[in-house]
Amino acid sequence: MKRVLLMIMAMILSPLVVHANSMNIQSMVYDIDGNIVDDSAVNVSIRIIDEAGEELYLEEFSDVPVVRGAMNLNVGESVGGI
Repeated sequence: MKRVLLMIMAMILSPLVVHANSMNIQSMVYDIDGNIVDDSAVNVSIRIIDEAGEELYLEEFSDVPVVRGAMNLNVGESVGGI
């Protein structure tokens, strides 16, 4: 009985112990005047910079859909991980 419970617990918990290789970012998109951008597409650059100003990571996205002012990105997914 203990063995069955242990196997069930392992099957339940195993999907929770996954190392994420990407990060989901959601954001509102504003124009230069501070107005929410309506449905369109934008180009986005994501940079991680250390305290010395060195660029540690760069990923660029083209034609990211903006729906009612909101965009959604999966950073790291297209390059195999952050």
